Amino acid sequence: MNKFSTPIFALLLILQGSLFSFPLVFVFLQNIAIKRKTEWIFPFAFILGVILDSFYLKTLGTTSLFLILFLFAVFTYERKFEIDNLTFIFISSFLGGMVLFMLLNEPGVLFKSLLTSIFAVFLFKAW
Repeated sequence: MNKFSTPIFALLLILQGSLFSFPLVFVFLQNIAIKRKTEWIFPFAFILGVILDSFYLKTLGTTSLFLILFLFAVFTYERKFEIDNLTFIFISSFLGGMVLFMLLNEPGVLFKSLLTSIFAVFLFKAW
């Protein structure tokens, strides 16, 4: 983990927990997992998920479990597919966003999932 990751994720937690109902943490975790391919992302995802659950007043651990399972699936598909391309980013962020929005009982799941995947592709290209 570099020195810029912690302040960026702290800002993303504050923004997602207070202002936006957009999965900023999810998108950044996915892009870091695909770009860096490091294992420190799992405990970091767990901690971020617990903090997000406490912000949303949900059962502690549900978002953490989702984030860890999603990142595990990304690392598992790394062996079969080329995960460092836009098609994989779009499809995985769409499906992951859809499951996350259903987990959080958000309205407009398909539209928000589409926006999540477009943002994930934009962030991947900008990185």
